[in-house]
Amino acid sequence: AITQEALSGEVSFSVLYTPFEKEDKADKIKEANRTFAEKHPDYVQHIFTDPHGIHLLPEKAESHPGQQYLLTLGFRNKEIGKTVEKFVTQKLPVFPGQKLTLSPSTEEEAETFWQNTGKRIMAAMAFIGSSKIKDERGPCARAIEQFHHASLLSHLQRGEEQAQVMAQAMAELATVPYLQRVSQEDDKMLQSLMADAVDILAGRTGERVWTKIQKV
Repeated sequence: AITQEALSGEVSFSVLYTPFEKEDKADKIKEANRTFAEKHPDYVQHIFTDPHGIHLLPEKAESHPGQQYLLTLGFRNKEIGKTVEKFVTQKLPVFPGQKLTLSPSTEEEAETFWQNTGKRIMAAMAFIGSSKIKDERGPCARAIEQFHHASLLSHLQRGEEQAQVMAQAMAELATVPYLQRVSQEDDKMLQSLMADAVDILAGRTGERVWTKIQKV
């Protein structure tokens, strides 16, 4: 198993990569969680292994060609860890209590949430997404994560950053049909989310698939 601290200003989480072939995934996840706790006693407030993703090592790490890994994360803050776990384990990623956290009533509340919690959650989410080569949740899951991120940036009045994240979401959606088979239901959501992204970038408002997902 290979360990790596996720350095992003202050270190709020650490990670462990465990080689994975075709073993029983549930047993391998339990083993990975135990190993992480032994190796990283400072990051045991909340530990979980991504159950729906298969990962590659970061570019700078040495690995055998084609070797795939499970990714385990441990956090210093329990609530942030639990939030990230819920975010990456649901088919449609939704922040717990998002009506409070992702739709703050004032810009000041949004800034406080971002500084205390949001930026740490997004740093962990970006790290998970950067090494994931297969996502078993569904073809639109990663793009929906980016919609959540863009929504928070909108509340923070960070229009340029919001546009960048929405452009990433559109690129993610555009490549999905070329990378995997998409069911009729998923294709319908994919097309709807693509239209939503175009509307958001153009500054148009209205009832969209994305706003319905936000209300889940």
